[in-house]
Amino acid sequence: MGDNRRIFSDNEKMVLFNEVNGRCPICGSPLTNTKNGKIIKIFEVAHIYPANPLSSEVEILADEERLSEDVNSLDNVIAVCRICHKKFDTRRTVEEYRSWVRLKNKLLQDAKLKNNQEFVYASLVDWLNEKTGSYSRELVKL
Repeated sequence: MGDNRRIFSDNEKMVLFNEVNGRCPICGSPLTNTKNGKIIKIFEVAHIYPANPLSSEVEILADEERLSEDVNSLDNVIAVCRICHKKFDTRRTVEEYRSWVRLKNKLLQDAKLKNNQEFVYASLVDWLNEKTGSYSRELVKL
């Protein structure tokens, strides 16, 4: 059996990093480090439902919620520190899996809410500009 894992682009990694606000959502550790004036990525992209599940994992997760049918979907991965990733992958349990699914669902919900708020804000600014005759979003400050 081949490896189902794919390499995530830098842009995808940035989305995942921002989704957790630059901190491991499990232990709270920063996901970057600064060395010689350069920011270094020290996080890993962890599959919540495994990319290459062992037969024991397929069995214990058979009736569990899946975040996506595609194991490499951004909905099924999360940015975490190396230590938490290793702990999660080593002897995966249903309880941990459920916990990570709940966490990711909350992050996805928060991102959706934020996007909706940004859309509403932009729409409101556009409406105010239309009513006042201004055409620059920067002219109307709320």
